Amino acid sequence: MKLYQSIKRFGTVPVATGLCVLASFPVWASESSSVAKPADWAPIITAMTAQISVSTVVGVIASAISAGIGLVFMWWGGRKAVRTLMSAFRKGKVSM
Repeated sequence: MKLYQSIKRFGTVPVATGLCVLASFPVWASESSSVAKPADWAPIITAMTAQISVSTVVGVIASAISAGIGLVFMWWGGRKAVRTLMSAFRKGKVSM
């Protein structure tokens, strides 16, 4: 049986099994005595929450929407240009 047939037949079971086996080895654990505690994360969480506000969230959403609109217009323009160019080659003349 070929590899792609076995993946098709068994799905993601081999991948999941391999990940479980790798995660079960204690070798991957750190041997250092310092364990991260919630108090160690407090400065990081405080710094991140100080940076996030309603205005930054709205700004990110507005930027994403405007970038999406720009990409859609570029997609439409690209398709129009390709159609115009291909029809010019087929007909032997350029038309808009």
